[in-house]
Amino acid sequence: DAPLAPVESPDHLTAKMFKSQLALLKKKYGRRKTIDPYLEAPCLAALSFYPELKDVRIIFERSAIDFTMQTQPKLDFLLLEKSARAYCITVNTNCGARKGVNLRELSFNALTGWIGHELAHIADYENLSASGIVGYGTAYLFDEPRRIIERRTDLIAIQHGLGYPLLEGVQFLMDSKTADAEYKKGLIDHYLSPEEIVGEIKKRVRKPVLEAGIIEKRRQ
Repeated sequence: DAPLAPVESPDHLTAKMFKSQLALLKKKYGRRKTIDPYLEAPCLAALSFYPELKDVRIIFERSAIDFTMQTQPKLDFLLLEKSARAYCITVNTNCGARKGVNLRELSFNALTGWIGHELAHIADYENLSASGIVGYGTAYLFDEPRRIIERRTDLIAIQHGLGYPLLEGVQFLMDSKTADAEYKKGLIDHYLSPEEIVGEIKKRVRKPVLEAGIIEKRRQ
């Protein structure tokens, strides 16, 4: 199935673009999904870029965690067939000790891009055996393997057409006054930079690419 969303990276997603299609998006991409009501529109929008995940069990929830978002398989994946696996994407409520970004400050575009990054983790997991997922999780505990994993995950999101939304999300975090310095350092150390994201988008789209910093000016 082709995604409802454009295959080339759209430069700016809005809630209006998707809310009029919510019923269709739920029917096409909402199967086996549990979505926090606050996140419904951006989650379904992001899912529309990943048609290969339409039958995968995914739970979207909000909780106080140490990251903006976190994706993990449910622990019973070791006992189940791949088709029966379930994954949980947890979105930070920003109520914990380590402050990230308040979701209410994010544009629909940026929020969809970050959710798209988390879905890229699931797309990656779906290519792994149970033992492969264990190895993936173990590697993530170490700095350099984590960097490799997160940069590859960014690339997967860009390959699925979410380059511009991802770019805006990264720019927003780097400019955020609420995210602490340690939080920002983790982004710089482990993820693609705005300039690298722009470079990857250029490889995949025919229209002119908005350079880093331009998106925010367009919104003002």
